[in-house]
Amino acid sequence: MIMVFNKIDQFTHVPKDEDDLTPRLRENIPLEELEETWMARMGENCVFISAKKQLNIDALKKLLYNKAKAVHTARFPYNDFLFQTYDDLTEE
Repeated sequence: MIMVFNKIDQFTHVPKDEDDLTPRLRENIPLEELEETWMARMGENCVFISAKKQLNIDALKKLLYNKAKAVHTARFPYNDFLFQTYDDLTEE
């Protein structure tokens, strides 16, 4: 399973003042902290993208390619149909 978070271009962060003691709301959490939280849960099976602005699309493609390659090599260990790395594919 791969968890893909889209619409990171719509994410808004409202920083709290240091002396503000009210509970932290959803908009007070920075994107980096959310990414770290989900990455800790999902490992490398998590990616944050913006399809509209094409942010992290290459990371998503690379992740999908590596997952497909893992399935392919498990099923067909002697078939080298796929490129060794995703970068080999994008260079052509």
